[in-house]
Amino acid sequence: MLSNDNATRECNKALRKLSSLQKNNGGIAWCKGMEESEFMTASVVEMLGWLVRYGMIDGGDITVSKTCHNATRYIDNRLTEELNKAKEGNNIMSNYSMLYMAYARSYVDNKMPQTVKDSLLSLTKDWRKLDIQKRVMLATLMWRNNKQDIARTMLRSISQNLVVKDEVAYLSLQGVSWWDNDIYIQSMLAQLMKEATPDDDNSRRLINWLMMQKRTEHWGNTQSTSRAVMSLITASSDNSSTDNISVGGKEYSLSVEVPSMTTLLTSSSAENNITATINKG
Repeated sequence: MLSNDNATRECNKALRKLSSLQKNNGGIAWCKGMEESEFMTASVVEMLGWLVRYGMIDGGDITVSKTCHNATRYIDNRLTEELNKAKEGNNIMSNYSMLYMAYARSYVDNKMPQTVKDSLLSLTKDWRKLDIQKRVMLATLMWRNNKQDIARTMLRSISQNLVVKDEVAYLSLQGVSWWDNDIYIQSMLAQLMKEATPDDDNSRRLINWLMMQKRTEHWGNTQSTSRAVMSLITASSDNSSTDNISVGGKEYSLSVEVPSMTTLLTSSSAENNITATINKG
C-alpha cells in the first residue's frame, strides 16, 4: 500500500506523534502537557477518516484503528454530555464546535449516538437560519446518515447562491477567519457535491475555482490548504491513474505516492510555503 519508504516513515512518524498526544479519555491535545482539545480531536478524526476512506493509510493499522476509535469515543461522549446538559428547546447542535465534531466524526462512520442524530435531524427544520458553512456541514451529515432527500434539498438551496462564470463557480463570501473563509467553506462544499451530486457541472467548476485561486494567490493557511488538497484529491479519485500532484515543487503520481500527502495534511504549516496542485494527464 505505502510504496515509498520515505512516505511510509513520515506517515508512521506522524501517527506516532498523534497517538502520543491522545489522553486516556480519547481526546487529543495540541501539544504535550496540554489538556485535550475538542477541535484538535475532531480535526484528527476527520483527517484519519478521510485518509482511510481514500486508501491513503491502512484503516486496519493498529495505531490508526486505536487512535481513531478512542477519538470517536471521546467525540460521542462530549456530544452526549453537552446535549444532556442543554436546556429543553435549545438545540446546541447549531453551535459550531458541536456541529463540527459531528461533521468530522462522519468521516469514520455513521454510528453516532441516537440522541445526536435526533438533534441533527431536528436542526434541519430551521436550517435556513444557519450560516453557509453550518448548512454545508449539516447537509453533509444528512447525506451520510441516510437522509438524502433532506441533503439534496439543502444542497439545491446552497447551489443557488453559487456565482457561475464560464468554467468556474464559487460562493461570494465575506468571512475573514480561517474557519469561514472562501477556500475553507468552498472546499467543504466541493467534497459534499462530489459525494451527493458527482455529475453536477458545478462540482467540477468549484474545483476549477480552487485551482484558479492557487495560481493567483496562496490558499491562506494550513487548515484551508489541507481542506483544499482534500477536495482536489477527492475530485480526482475516479481517475487516479492519470493524475499527478505537486507538493513543495515535487511531483507525485496519486496512484503511487499518495501516502506522502499524510505529511502535508498532518504536519505542514503556512510558514513552510508548501503548495499543492493537481495536473490532469
